[in-house]
Amino acid sequence: MAGLFTLSCGLGPFSVVINAENDSGQSGNAAFSGAGQFSTHVLIAITPGLKGSTPDLGPQVASLYYGRCHALGDVADTLQPVIAGRSDSVVASQIEGLKGIKYALVVKRSDSSAQRVGCGNLP
Repeated sequence: MAGLFTLSCGLGPFSVVINAENDSGQSGNAAFSGAGQFSTHVLIAITPGLKGSTPDLGPQVASLYYGRCHALGDVADTLQPVIAGRSDSVVASQIEGLKGIKYALVVKRSDSSAQRVGCGNLP
């Protein structure tokens, strides 16, 4: 399983636990930290590859959704693809704003599949 990130820069950094879904075996963490006045850095680290499949599946889709893992709304922001268990993105939202509304971070199997492999609720 991926390790937890420790961040000391930016405004109010926090971490989100990404729980495996649909028997994917993919779990890990996402670290959120301030990236300037109006942006947030999002670093995802999950177990690469789906349980029972070849390790190189290609890019997986990562997005922030309005709502919670059990009741997702619309996509709020698309993140950089997850490749080999890692994604590094900057979103045009203040970090404090991401804490004030219910959001969930979702990782899906691929662009062509709606199957969720991991999800974590932001605080």
